[in-house]
Amino acid sequence: MSSISCIAAFIKAMLDGCEPLECARLAAATGASCVTAYDALSGLLPFEELRQKMEAGWEKQSIIRP
Repeated sequence: MSSISCIAAFIKAMLDGCEPLECARLAAATGASCVTAYDALSGLLPFEELRQKMEAGWEKQSIIRP
């Protein structure tokens, strides 16, 4: 479901008049927030909340490499 959410967020950001890079960031953030909940909708956040999380240095997971 996160891939569908990413695409929808990208399109919505475009329609809202965001720059392409901002569209991509919001799409990625939407997908990331979508997978934080057990169901398909509870993890979705409004763009304003996503922007606040990104600006505050959204906690990131370290990439584990073999």
